[in-house]
Amino acid sequence: MPTKSFEDILDAPFDGPAERPPLVPKGTYLTTVIGPYEEGHSTKKGTLFFAFNHRLIEPMDDVDADELADYGALDGVTLSNTYYLTPKSLYRLDEFFQHCGLNTDSPKLRKMSGIEARKAMAEGTDNAQVYVVVDHEANGDRTFARVVGTAKA
Repeated sequence: MPTKSFEDILDAPFDGPAERPPLVPKGTYLTTVIGPYEEGHSTKKGTLFFAFNHRLIEPMDDVDADELADYGALDGVTLSNTYYLTPKSLYRLDEFFQHCGLNTDSPKLRKMSGIEARKAMAEGTDNAQVYVVVDHEANGDRTFARVVGTAKA
């Protein structure tokens, strides 16, 4: 069955609430960082964050084959990975840049402010291939697939 476009979904007769899709199985995936990064502020504390989208390409051996078969094809599946820019967590963003193959210690970056340098590096992540580790995290009465780590591909 062909994939429905967004317009097809909106034009179809309403037949009740949409069913929640299954979660991507836990484990490690090879991904490509897609599109420009998103910059924003958290709603509670106003903390600056950078968010990156990953297109899943291939599961690694730690992904349960039965769960993956139940989930279906990974074609077009994306996950978001968010980094909050705080003194205690900034190293995670810098590690992600290194996993994307970026030089985080270049003389050019050292001439910039910390935020300018990280924005410049964030702009260089598009199309980078990295491994992401996916876990399931409960939030209230719902569970979400969440990127909990990255590694160089």
